[in-house]
Amino acid sequence: AARDFAQQHDDGQRPEDLPNADVIIIGMSRTGKTPLMHVLAEYGLRVANVPLVPGVPPPEQLFLADPKRVFVLKMQPERLRLIRMQWLSKLGVGADDPYVDLRAIAAELRTVETLVSSNPHWRVIDMTKRAIEEAAGEVLQFVGPVAI
Repeated sequence: AARDFAQQHDDGQRPEDLPNADVIIIGMSRTGKTPLMHVLAEYGLRVANVPLVPGVPPPEQLFLADPKRVFVLKMQPERLRLIRMQWLSKLGVGADDPYVDLRAIAAELRTVETLVSSNPHWRVIDMTKRAIEEAAGEVLQFVGPVAI
């Protein structure tokens, strides 16, 4: 059931269900939201993830959920740029795309930090040098696994 929930709530799908999630992961593109969601689902947690997209406000339902169940993934701009460049390369897109512009990424991060400062109960996980499994361990410390 947890795996099905995760599958149905990946990448901002079905925002009306966010208050029903055990964990909500939000963050910028390529910070590891989907892989982390799937690892946590293996522990029986109903996990949803919501991308933070420049110029697009997060769904209102995010703010109705228990703030202690919201985890924000962030990453240093330089590291995130490298990951995004690798992703674009796989897609055959040039490195001059705004998606990998360091100034744009830094602006995205500032927007995320502003959102977090307005929601002080959200927990921030810096993914710059952290493996998905380490982040999962951190989330599990706060919410614990569900008996499967």
